[in-house]
Amino acid sequence: LSYLVTESETFRKTYDIPKRIEFEGKWSLNPNHDLVLVVGQSSRYKKTTLILRGKITNVNNDTLIFQIKKKDPENQISHFEGNLKAHVFRYYSNQYLGSQKCTRETFSYLQLKGNWYADKYNRLTFEVTKKASPATLKFKGEWQLQKNQKLTYTYEKTSLITKQKTSEFILFDGFWQVNERSKLRYIFSKNRNAGFDFRVQIESPSLYPKKGVIKYRLGIGTRTNRYEKIICLYGAWKFSRSLGLFFEMDYSRKEIHRMYFGTTFRLDKKRTIEFTLRDNQGKPLGFTVTFKHNSFSNKEIEYFFKLKKEAKGLPYIGGGVSLRF
Repeated sequence: LSYLVTESETFRKTYDIPKRIEFEGKWSLNPNHDLVLVVGQSSRYKKTTLILRGKITNVNNDTLIFQIKKKDPENQISHFEGNLKAHVFRYYSNQYLGSQKCTRETFSYLQLKGNWYADKYNRLTFEVTKKASPATLKFKGEWQLQKNQKLTYTYEKTSLITKQKTSEFILFDGFWQVNERSKLRYIFSKNRNAGFDFRVQIESPSLYPKKGVIKYRLGIGTRTNRYEKIICLYGAWKFSRSLGLFFEMDYSRKEIHRMYFGTTFRLDKKRTIEFTLRDNQGKPLGFTVTFKHNSFSNKEIEYFFKLKKEAKGLPYIGGGVSLRF
């Protein structure tokens, strides 16, 4: 962390203050979601803890932006001023005029670079990229899904002066993907290789297209501080000869994503078709989707009968444009 002193050279020489003050240490979040830097002891400074009070204003697939706001009445402005900088820094200053007082409000934005992931307790975690050992910011509060099925993180902050509590939330722009039997992945829209892998259990192994929902159960937190929640993914089950079986989810604003599956199917005498879902390696995902005969046209039913007659054993329908048996 760099603190850039903006005072005059004369002032700095008088009080023996350098132009740039460098702090090296380990980043973390305190229970109030303030940014904390534990600074190691050096020849110039003792071991200390710097607490930067503010809020998280934005996140991306590899960044976290933290806002620090400061208000100074005109007659109380400190003579020692400066800017904070961490990787990328942006600084804004405005003046607000009251009836008799002038208050200056400044904002500092710290942008930390790193990687997001879900830890073994299904908690959102940000690992700050550093030349030495990486620092880890653990978000121990509650994450949830909005109505548009986007992942959000909600946390509570307490004012140091007024002790009033406010609610803040962070939006992660992305979409869901089922890749493995015991994992549920949330992928960032701007980087398909980044996201959260949550450890889950399928809540209902038998799914029906009319309900249009996939439910997962997962636990969050340690054994001493743990709770369970149900994740519901809403969408529409569809089938085509070229794409196979897929689950289409609407994330609002005309943003639609599809989850494709490999399948084996079973067709009984009542023309009920049961798909067993599989991952890209052909391993079962732990649940089935059952379509009644009126869900398909007569030509599609004939198509399934033909596959069953021609294939040896259970037919396998791969995702994408390929059909494998």
